[in-house]
Amino acid sequence: MPLVQGEFMSVDAGTIRVTLPYSGSANSRKAALSVASKSAQDEARLLEFIRGRGSEGATDEEIREHFGWSGDYERPRRWSLSRKGRLVVGGQRRNAKTNLMTVWVVPVSAG
Repeated sequence: MPLVQGEFMSVDAGTIRVTLPYSGSANSRKAALSVASKSAQDEARLLEFIRGRGSEGATDEEIREHFGWSGDYERPRRWSLSRKGRLVVGGQRRNAKTNLMTVWVVPVSAG
């Protein structure tokens, strides 16, 4: 049975709940949990990287270069941390290869 977007995202009382898509087999569930675990580990690594840069923070481009991630992998990790309040816009923009980019920092309260 094919999965559609609505099957793995719902909104309850303003909270977004995401359910990992998998076919129901034991192997598929194991793979889905493995991906979720890797994402959580990479979010923690990303947070520590930006925390270590202090008020200098990091742009998406700097994050991708540091970890060797594609934009399609990096942005959801950074977005998740920002949605949780663990990263915020640092109030500055920095020159990148093609344009000015937002600088992300760890807020003092999440330090």
